[in-house]
Formats: sequence, C-alpha cells, structure tokens
Amino acid sequence: MENEVKFRDDKITHETLKSNNYDKMDSGSNNVKTTWFKVIKDDYGKKYVIMFNEFDWSVYSNHYFKDTSFEPVVQFSLDNENAVNVSYLAVGETIEQIESFYENMWKTMQFSYFEIY
Repeated sequence: MENEVKFRDDKITHETLKSNNYDKMDSGSNNVKTTWFKVIKDDYGKKYVIMFNEFDWSVYSNHYFKDTSFEPVVQFSLDNENAVNVSYLAVGETIEQIESFYENMWKTMQFSYFEIY
C-alpha cells in the first residue's frame, strides 16, 4: 500500500517475543488479536507485567497500517489495591530497549511489588 503508515516495526515479531520468554494468551478483545506477556521478577518478588498487544489490521478495509502491529503496555502496582497501565509507542526499538525503559520507570517512580516472596 503506497500510503501505508510505518506504525509497525519488524524488530518485534512472534519469534522475538518467544525468544525473550513472553507467553501468549487470547485477548478476548475485538481489535486485539493476542496479548503476549511476561512477569518481571527479582529475588524479592514480582515487580510488574509487560504486555505486547498484537493488533490485526488486516480485518479492516482500507486500513493504513501494516497487517500486524504490537503495542507494549506495562502494569505497575501503586499499592495493594491500585495499579497503573502505561502504553509506550516504541517504534524502532527492540524488546530489550523497551524492557529497559520500563525497568527504569519502575525504579524512578518507586512503584510497589505486585507480590513479595
């Protein structure tokens, strides 16, 4: 498609998600095909969850996106009852760069652990 928006980057693929230990689950959403997720842990507990929502744009006629795109989203714990989700338009970045970005955010914002061992 000539006017295609470069919203998808080939650095994030099924293969790179699998090789970085992301698990796959059906999203149950109309526009999100699949959600890939990984629980980030350390010696003290579960820190946060990174998800990559996989969008299937091919089902829409006259779509301007490539057929598939991935949106990284993280869920941080504010306390025992509240959480915050952060989406990140990470065009051109690798999974490792996205994970590093979220890790720096978790440390800087001093978010809580979801679960302490």
